[in-house]
Amino acid sequence: MKRSLIYGLVLFFFVVSGFVGNSDKDGELRRRVASFGQAYVRLPVSDQIQIERLTADFSISQLDDKSLEICVSPLTLDSFIALGYDYEIVDLSEPKAVVSASTLEEAMLWESYPTYQQYLDIVELFADSFPDICIVDTIGSSVRGRKVLALKISDNAGTDEDEPRVFYSSTMHGDELGSYVLMLRLAEYLLVNYGIDEEVNRLVDNIEIYINPLANPDGTYYNGDTITSPTRANANGYDLNRNFPYLTGTNSRPLQKETIEMMDFMRDRNFVLSANFHAGKEVVNYPWDSWKSIDHADETWFYGISRQYADTAHAYSPSGYMTYKDNGVTKGADWYVIYGGRQDYVTYFLGGREITIELDNTKQTPASDLDLLWSSNRKSLLGYLGNALFGVTGKVTDSITGSPLGAKVFVLEHDKDSSHVYSDTITGRYRRMLAPGNYDILFTCEGYTDKSFKVDLAQKQLIDLDVSLVPVGYPPEEPEVPEVPEEPIYNEDTEQKGLLALFPNPVKKGTDTKVYLPALLRGDINMTLYDIKGARIWHQQLIVVDDPLLDIDFSFLSPGLYLLLVENGSNGQRAVSRLVVVD
Repeated sequence: MKRSLIYGLVLFFFVVSGFVGNSDKDGELRRRVASFGQAYVRLPVSDQIQIERLTADFSISQLDDKSLEICVSPLTLDSFIALGYDYEIVDLSEPKAVVSASTLEEAMLWESYPTYQQYLDIVELFADSFPDICIVDTIGSSVRGRKVLALKISDNAGTDEDEPRVFYSSTMHGDELGSYVLMLRLAEYLLVNYGIDEEVNRLVDNIEIYINPLANPDGTYYNGDTITSPTRANANGYDLNRNFPYLTGTNSRPLQKETIEMMDFMRDRNFVLSANFHAGKEVVNYPWDSWKSIDHADETWFYGISRQYADTAHAYSPSGYMTYKDNGVTKGADWYVIYGGRQDYVTYFLGGREITIELDNTKQTPASDLDLLWSSNRKSLLGYLGNALFGVTGKVTDSITGSPLGAKVFVLEHDKDSSHVYSDTITGRYRRMLAPGNYDILFTCEGYTDKSFKVDLAQKQLIDLDVSLVPVGYPPEEPEVPEVPEEPIYNEDTEQKGLLALFPNPVKKGTDTKVYLPALLRGDINMTLYDIKGARIWHQQLIVVDDPLLDIDFSFLSPGLYLLLVENGSNGQRAVSRLVVVD
């Protein structure tokens, strides 16, 4: 109550003083927003309550101990002025250093910024020049109809392979420019060096890499197809990195077209790892952004991969680069809390693992600094992709049919707050990236009996763990296999009743099966094998007269339960016998 009263008095003071001294400043703020589509303002920090209230309604772009910076768009201009805060307008002279390329060839020297058409041409040129390992994928389009694209780079780019998918995305804030060129240059580096560089080969051969250089084209090209006055927000004035569903499942801001299509794209491709590139500071930021007092279950792993990125950047950059917060690393909410950020959405709702990488203290990286930005981050960018190659992986399948299952993969006494993952419903493949340690992993799927396995995971190790789940109520997956008799299991009673005799039964996978046909079944016969779901998987027609003992090659069968039907075409006699195949 006391804190609320103090906050109210402080707010009243700011409102009153604002009416007295802010009128000229408010007019200038309105002029800048009208001219440039946005303006940045800086105001003093009073307390945590102020920060949390502002972040709920406005786009905070910077925060330190003494002040915070807000991006004001046409959408938020009136509501910000109505607060009456004392503020100063941040004078940005950065656009003078944003040099646009005059030709496609100049743009691909990576020392200037492409026009929008040059960007489209570069993306198509990559796909045309390297058709086996690069295709263009479409995420969607912007409010103004510009394309939001991704390059897929893999050894068989035209095929969806059973490999982990990793996603790099840049410039969701349209005025944070350096990583836009960086992503295009990274794509070129992977394509040109495939088949030459061992590290590139390892990544492209084993990962499906997706690179989205420009997530907010309307913001970057706000005033046309050349970058002049880029804006943080999209064409509707919304900050796209505050526009995803909150961890509570709600969102006070309407989801934008770009947001909805990005959510669909990432959900459909089931990325195991991703990174969202920004600028304004030089720091690697990991979840959670929304929860200050709660650590992610994989806090140690997140800190480790973030530390690796920053430390590698230190080794390849001038002294002082990427040293903000914990020498270049921070948990998001320890810096400042935001709601509706993409990294929390991906990590909580999609079961992925995403971090946010701030590459430059200057939002609009001068063209003259682009080459240094690349050399400082190249090794880190490659190293981060490689994190997808470690952890525990495998397929979850039905023990009877071998069909893939969408199972929940939960680390006991570890997972919390939606940190578990799921196996893919189409392939059954899962990948659980973890810090080194001993883990007990539980696999569950509705309609199946749970299974758990203990693993001991070392640093940069990949453990293959395939799991077959047994349907509830089904006999044990591995029934006891009796000793194979020297003679067929048939007798006088079997002969008189016209019964089939199969042996060995159960039979080990890869082993032939002997079938004894009683006299009533001999002649012109049809033999058909069905699986447990009734699907016909094998058929043979033959004539049996003298030798009633048949050797049948069922070595191709997977473990499971099958039914063998034998029909005599002459007398109509038929018999059915069960066959069990085990590992």
